[in-house]
Amino acid sequence: MRIEIMSRKGDAVFAEWNGETPAVDLEAIAARFQAQRTKGFRAFGAVSGRHVDAFDAALTEDLVFIAPVVGG
Repeated sequence: MRIEIMSRKGDAVFAEWNGETPAVDLEAIAARFQAQRTKGFRAFGAVSGRHVDAFDAALTEDLVFIAPVVGG
């Protein structure tokens, strides 16, 4: 699975994992995921559009992080 991050700079791969990814790497992804959420980014299922609050290595859908909207 993969998480992409969308921002004013475009899009980039945030993280990728599969069933063989070591637990320590999954923990690092989870920590980075939470850090982005703390910054105001929101994660959604790439197909379903379902809002995701926490990283789960068992996800069956790619995710997209959207940057916080800033008024102007």
